[in-house]
Amino acid sequence: MTEKQKTISSWLADAGAEGGHHLALGEDGHCTISFGEGLQCLVEVPGEPESDIVFLYCPLVALPADLGEQNALLRQLLEWNMFGIATAGAHLSLDPRSETVVLGFAADPDMLDAEMFKQALGDLLDTAVAIHGKLGETVSSPDGLPTISPFNRA
Repeated sequence: MTEKQKTISSWLADAGAEGGHHLALGEDGHCTISFGEGLQCLVEVPGEPESDIVFLYCPLVALPADLGEQNALLRQLLEWNMFGIATAGAHLSLDPRSETVVLGFAADPDMLDAEMFKQALGDLLDTAVAIHGKLGETVSSPDGLPTISPFNRA
């Protein structure tokens, strides 16, 4: 594990301990957190020395097959993304690997400390729950979300 991975893993452990959960990065540099009603958050810290970013992302809904529904969904996402107000500073995007809408946040760990990381993670989870609920009103979602692996990079 790199030093940044060890740092993020320690911050995850601290954040999880407050809620009675064991959280830590695996040797592969990622951790999956289950929360809400069937939601997941992936925390990823790539091991490459040139990568100085921690990625937090939550799959929210599969892209609908119907083009009209896609258009309505993507328009809504763009509106929510504007200025980051509805997303608490995170960003909504489409993961092309799985055709899934995700809420994501990325930061340089050197710009964070344990408390800031815990706050960012908590805010992301809260925002994901809120947006997932709003998406349920906007688009019909199939049962279950596709599994997104941080290792299936295109």
